[in-house]
Amino acid sequence: MKRITKHEYNSVIFLLPRPLFLGLGIYRIIHLSGSYFWLSIILGILFGLFLNIIFKKLADIKLIKKSISIILLIYCLYTLTSAVSTLYLNITPKIIILITLLLMIIYSRMKSKTTIFKVANILFIISIGLFIFTLLTLFPLIDITNFTSENSFILKNILIASLYFAFLSTLPYITLPDFKEKYNHKIYLLSCIYTLLLFTLIIGILGVPVASIYKYPEYIIYKKISILNIIENVQNILFMSWIFESFTILGIASNNLNKKILLFILIAILIIYSLLITRINNIIF
Repeated sequence: MKRITKHEYNSVIFLLPRPLFLGLGIYRIIHLSGSYFWLSIILGILFGLFLNIIFKKLADIKLIKKSISIILLIYCLYTLTSAVSTLYLNITPKIIILITLLLMIIYSRMKSKTTIFKVANILFIISIGLFIFTLLTLFPLIDITNFTSENSFILKNILIASLYFAFLSTLPYITLPDFKEKYNHKIYLLSCIYTLLLFTLIIGILGVPVASIYKYPEYIIYKKISILNIIENVQNILFMSWIFESFTILGIASNNLNKKILLFILIAILIIYSLLITRINNIIF
């Protein structure tokens, strides 16, 4: 097996802290902390650095690594299915989207870990390029008054939001191989700064009242981008960075599981999801 290079490993460390914020994660932090999101995130980064020290030890325990891998697999499949259905394929049945994602997971499991890390390295470059473009085009649209909304300072909510940020940004690291030896806290900090800048764009452009309404506020701000007032609707391309990052977690998490166990879990997810959809449709109709 080929060796995973330092750059490839650091690329994954950079990508993993953000996928769990897709949808519910961003919404919850904005809802809890409002215009004090920056304080919650800074505290969350500090808590996250502490959690990573703990996770470096937990990552060596196979049962914990496999359990977290299963949890993240289920969660990311749910969020990805919802996001793709809502933003890209709203006419396509969700079950079809889920089946497609399951097949992609099975395919990635057939590949070695080194292949997943090499692909992640490419996705890292694409993600950085898309974000720099986003930052340059959206920064002029920020309204400073959106950071001074009159929401009350509630310490409890800010602390809850910071803990929420800390867990969402660090939990995926448990799934990494050799995390204890190869963890780089500087890369984690850079990734969190990336996330902080994204929150700044969301609040600065939409404001807390509007941002707290949407499930995907990051997608809404992408819709405001136009290139020379000619090329518009680029939000679907920019939002792909979130999907790339989610696939990175799915690839690494699935690689931690035995192929037979993984197949059993995926079939169980498909059956349960199908039953839930049938039950919901029966209630509605």
